Amino acid sequence: MSAEAFGKNGLFFDELNKIRILDPAVSQETNELKEECKEFVDSNVNEMLLIYSRLRIQYESLKKEEADQNELIEQFLLQN
Repeated sequence: MSAEAFGKNGLFFDELNKIRILDPAVSQETNELKEECKEFVDSNVNEMLLIYSRLRIQYESLKKEEADQNELIEQFLLQN
């Protein structure tokens, strides 16, 4: 049987001459979509890491400011 006859019945041959059920065009589209999704997720992860880093720096700064304020309040209370 020819490859065309197999194709009509939903069987395809890959580059290693193995029989596949999935159409090569669909397989290629699936791989491209998989790669696009990976790129999208990677870019979102990088963006989230950047946001997390900024929030962590802001938190540390606010924590230090609060400690300084508490120290000033204690000093004020001890003076009176």
